[in-house]
Amino acid sequence: MHRLPVALVFAQSIACLAVALRMREPKREAAPGATTAELCASATRLTLRAAAWVLKTPLAFRIVLGGLLIDSVVRNLVVVNSEYYRLIALPPVSFGFIGSAVAVIGFFVPAFAKRMTDRFSPMANLAFMGVMVLLCLVLITPAFTYWGVLPFMLLFTSFGWLEYLSSRTLNRLATSDQRATVLSVKSLAFNLGYAAASLAYARLVAWEEGRHDTGGAAFISSLGWLPLYFVAALGLFFLFVFATRKHSRDGESP
Repeated sequence: MHRLPVALVFAQSIACLAVALRMREPKREAAPGATTAELCASATRLTLRAAAWVLKTPLAFRIVLGGLLIDSVVRNLVVVNSEYYRLIALPPVSFGFIGSAVAVIGFFVPAFAKRMTDRFSPMANLAFMGVMVLLCLVLITPAFTYWGVLPFMLLFTSFGWLEYLSSRTLNRLATSDQRATVLSVKSLAFNLGYAAASLAYARLVAWEEGRHDTGGAAFISSLGWLPLYFVAALGLFFLFVFATRKHSRDGESP
């Protein structure tokens, strides 16, 4: 029974592989005389122009930077979710069902995100999201037996909310010919932020292991640093937002 979730995921991956193998790339005519190196150079210039646009557009830069701060913390925890579940005494057989419950909740996140983005500004949405994530981090830190899974599951919803908010805002700001590249730049920034946060968190856990007898105690102790870091990082971000709002030319309130 405890292998059922793994078997279902494996079956789904086989179906996805079969679909992917049937896909065909449509033929496109390359620019006359363009070499592979020239095409790569052109794509690189396009990406750099999109990155420069993000840096020069106040609201776009704020959305990417604020989203990066939230995404990097949440993704770090999501990666170690099974370790946390074991620490709060959940049986391994329940992990797959928890993941399924999170997926069901995810169906309702886009509707919630749309309502929030329709009603509030992008910066207000980031502030609300930050408060929600901070509350989850505070509730996760004590590692309550069984009940600790609830704030952890709530963390997953921030992914859909953040993705909807960032994509909608950037699509509204960018012109049609650069939207796809701008979204790719956003994803690259999020991945780089996640990589940096992962390295920092790994060093933190290693340091805590030198202070505790067991790996579980070190992991729980490392969780206590996350709310402090998140408050400091998000606080500096909003200080930056308010300090630069007078120079904003995008017409969006912070």
